[in-house]
Amino acid sequence: MPKFVKRLKDTLTPHIFHTVSQHHSWLTIIGVSFALMSLGFALVLVRLYSRILVLEAAINVLASK
Repeated sequence: MPKFVKRLKDTLTPHIFHTVSQHHSWLTIIGVSFALMSLGFALVLVRLYSRILVLEAAINVLASK
């Protein structure tokens, strides 16, 4: 490991651990919020895809007549 990288790691590691321990509850809230928003977005995409499939089936039925 180059000297610069080692010094940078040794300097930043205590600050990172301090920030995480000090703001742990905020980081948890942000993480949970992000997970819930991602889940909601995925559900919206699934609903949209299912509507597209229904429309495609309806168009195919009308086209076959």
